[in-house]
Amino acid sequence: MPPSWNDYRKVIAKNGFRLERSGKHETWIRYDEQDRVTGQTRASHGNAEIADARFFRALLKQCGKTEKRFYEVLRGK
Repeated sequence: MPPSWNDYRKVIAKNGFRLERSGKHETWIRYDEQDRVTGQTRASHGNAEIADARFFRALLKQCGKTEKRFYEVLRGK
């Protein structure tokens, strides 16, 4: 079963991303200790499934996760 947008938000929040803006889409940004931006990704407001596998892989690349690690973090391991 493909992950939902809520699943994606949970994983990126655990990965140090913070919700910075919420307009048409949500903008999540990760900072280092010196407050420099180290990553940025976007998320949809809804909770639909992320059914397109290529799009999901692109999201994983943005947040620095492999698919295996994504599901481990989601399950709390």
